[in-house]
Amino acid sequence: NPIQLIPWRGSLRPMRVGILHGEKDDRCPVEVVRRADKELLRLGVERRFVEIAGGRHGVTWRRHAPQLCAWVAEHTRDPHPQKVTYFPDRSGDRCFWLETLGLDIVEPGKRSAWEPPPAKVEADARDDGTINITTRGVTRLRVWLDDDAALIRVNKIDVTTEPSKRLREALVYAKARRDPQLFRAWAVDVEVAANDN
Repeated sequence: NPIQLIPWRGSLRPMRVGILHGEKDDRCPVEVVRRADKELLRLGVERRFVEIAGGRHGVTWRRHAPQLCAWVAEHTRDPHPQKVTYFPDRSGDRCFWLETLGLDIVEPGKRSAWEPPPAKVEADARDDGTINITTRGVTRLRVWLDDDAALIRVNKIDVTTEPSKRLREALVYAKARRDPQLFRAWAVDVEVAANDN
């Protein structure tokens, strides 16, 4: 639902987004999708928007927008972006190399789709091996790594927990998404202090 895209828009920054929508869609008005597309443009998200003139709900990519299909195929995502921002709404949400294990937030059904999400994770993996992470509404976090060498800071506090190999979990995750590029064998679980949220 493109309406729900607006408050969660920061999660899309490292993605490439293809949007196909019918001009006469009676289930989701095209104005909503146009507004979402403008917001993605403002945020600098690499995206393509194709509006099918006279198209109704249920337009299909292959039939109505082969050029968009080609664009999506050519613009694969970076499986290991240096910067990640996402808004988890439940424990177990994962975005690239970050996973939330515990949240301190209001249940999703008890807030408006237009409200800013209460939980947020921002991370920057720097070239010097330092990973800086800032959280809000997060109590536990897992950081997936390519190897066991990294200095991790969460809310400006150095993490002293040693990484551990998580081969089984990493294989299950990559296999479930049919994407071997998502495989990372090392992980660090971090308890985030309540007063740091």
